[in-house]
Amino acid sequence: MRDNGVDHDERAAERELAQGLIAAGNSGTLLVTGLSGMGKSQLLRAILPVDSGWKAFYFKADAYEAGMPFAAAERLLRQLSQRRPIEQEPDVAANPQRMGALLLDALDRVRTPVFLAIDDAQWIDPQSAIALRFAVQRLIEGRFFVAVASRPMGEPNALVDLVGGFVGRSDQHAELRLEPLSTEQVRAVAARQVHRGVSQRSARALREATGGSPRC
Repeated sequence: MRDNGVDHDERAAERELAQGLIAAGNSGTLLVTGLSGMGKSQLLRAILPVDSGWKAFYFKADAYEAGMPFAAAERLLRQLSQRRPIEQEPDVAANPQRMGALLLDALDRVRTPVFLAIDDAQWIDPQSAIALRFAVQRLIEGRFFVAVASRPMGEPNALVDLVGGFVGRSDQHAELRLEPLSTEQVRAVAARQVHRGVSQRSARALREATGGSPRC
């Protein structure tokens, strides 16, 4: 929510929990789940570490590329490699393990601990998800932290399944489920925006109309 240029964060508790994981400076995983409009992207951007010893990368999958094999992995590889030439073997785009090895090599080249945030993971094409799983699984014991945000999924996703499998193994592996705002939360946010009190009935109607999104 934003009121006269001032951010009102209805996800403060979730953000503080996530930042606590990262502040520990250890390897770890964070899975952020929730319906569209629940604030997953805002949360990921808010917890990107700045001046903390981490090298942070933010990657957002593209719905239009969800059916294109290795589209997400190739874009992420270019982001990681920056100006370095990308040396791909002729058949790399047909082999998730080879693409995963390229991603692993690009991440290994980073001199400082890596924080990788992957947004809209539900749009990662299946081949890229396998390649990312290959790389993440080999990095997670080092100074590496991956935060993945995804909508609830009906189809398997190799990366989301991997990160979900780490949840609960230790204090450094967590899941945050961003639920729709309650009627009272919607009422408070709406009151800030209109600068006057909002009735319970109006707040309930607004919640139903927006699905409880923080962007109502």
